[in-house]
Amino acid sequence: MMKRYSEFSSESELAKPIVHWLHDLGWDTYQEVQVNSYGSIADIVATRGAVTWVIETKLSFGLAVMEQAERWRRYSNRISIGIPWIKTSALGQSFLRTLGIGMLRVSKHATYPTEGWEYEVSEEIPAHTLHKHLIRSIRCSLKEEQRIFAEAGNCLGRRFSPFQATCLGVKNEVTRQPGITIKELLGRINHHYASPSSARQSIAKWAVAGKIAGVKADCQGKYIRLYPLE
Repeated sequence: MMKRYSEFSSESELAKPIVHWLHDLGWDTYQEVQVNSYGSIADIVATRGAVTWVIETKLSFGLAVMEQAERWRRYSNRISIGIPWIKTSALGQSFLRTLGIGMLRVSKHATYPTEGWEYEVSEEIPAHTLHKHLIRSIRCSLKEEQRIFAEAGNCLGRRFSPFQATCLGVKNEVTRQPGITIKELLGRINHHYASPSSARQSIAKWAVAGKIAGVKADCQGKYIRLYPLE
């Protein structure tokens, strides 16, 4: 029988096999998903049909990860925590079952003769699927780029943020129509800003500062025209 290990070097190492496990079960996965510009960030969001599943990963088991998972109740039909194969208290497991929060456990085994690891994910406590109207579904924040842009649980703060989504929209529209003004641009893209005026001011500021990748600004009198950066 292979020896089971429960030590992981990082949360991203823990989260990666969970993402693969979800794929094998037919779920679409998104990583490091942020709600709104300054909202909370979910480690993993999985969707299949009409069901949305948020999974928070942690290297330890306790109130911190349970609270982290509980905050997604109004955004997702299904919530779980993902932890290593470590000891968990009966009281903690009872809390999870009462709250309807699932628990995934991840272990790893050394492979021979090659030096590597095989990972195993087990759903020790199934998450309740809440078929109810969500106040705000986290699906509204999902982007294709979140599938692979950053690994779930990474310690570098990498994520495809609402600001980056806006910048990508700006770049794509400027590529289609070089020389477009910011006023014209705002009628053609989706953005994360609270109002058109704040969007206009912020996009102008970041474009002139050269902070929007692939875009350069040309100030022509009172107008700022945007061009692809060659």
